[in-house]
Amino acid sequence: MAAGPTLVARRPSSHRLPRLRIHHSEEEDFETWEERLREEGEDVEEEGVQLFTNFVHEQVRAEDPVGARDIQILTPAGYANPMWAKAGRELRHMADIFAETAERRRVKQKASEVSTNISYEEFKDLLTELFAAGGITKERIVVLFYFCSDVAIRSLKRGAELCHQFLQWSVSFITERVCSWVRSHGGWGEVMCSSFNSLPRVLLLAGAIVIGFGVIKYINRT
Repeated sequence: MAAGPTLVARRPSSHRLPRLRIHHSEEEDFETWEERLREEGEDVEEEGVQLFTNFVHEQVRAEDPVGARDIQILTPAGYANPMWAKAGRELRHMADIFAETAERRRVKQKASEVSTNISYEEFKDLLTELFAAGGITKERIVVLFYFCSDVAIRSLKRGAELCHQFLQWSVSFITERVCSWVRSHGGWGEVMCSSFNSLPRVLLLAGAIVIGFGVIKYINRT
């Protein structure tokens, strides 16, 4: 019996295959979609930066009114978008609740132990520990903002340049590590303005710091 045609033989030759064509309008739609995604990502990052810098301003005004002038020069306060200000108020609400817990004092203590000679990679590793178990949550973002602002305020007493360094490092971590998660969860407004139950949230905030800062590797080395 003669053998049937092989798979290769049955396959149409390449010159007979229809060419994949993308109409000009489809190309424009794709480019528009790409541009929109890029702009949305940039907006999430910019909002994250403004949420953090305004958080730092609030902490400095509360703890070191004299230093507030220096922070104002380094990072201007205010929001470019009213909706961002709303997310900032929700962030402040959560932060005020956490401020009343023993874990808030622990965060501040850990921040005071960070070496001023730490490198960016070491600082980034330290911040990453917060999300090592359980990933990113809005409760842990509050803890992150507190820790980074505590380090910045402490460094401000040693000079504006050192403070600016830690602020820049914190912003880099937030935009590189946190903003992608925030974007995938609907943006800062969606994350910060989601339902909030005071007592359970306080417990979650406390749990976040117990898990995240179980070990601090980069304590003072000077």
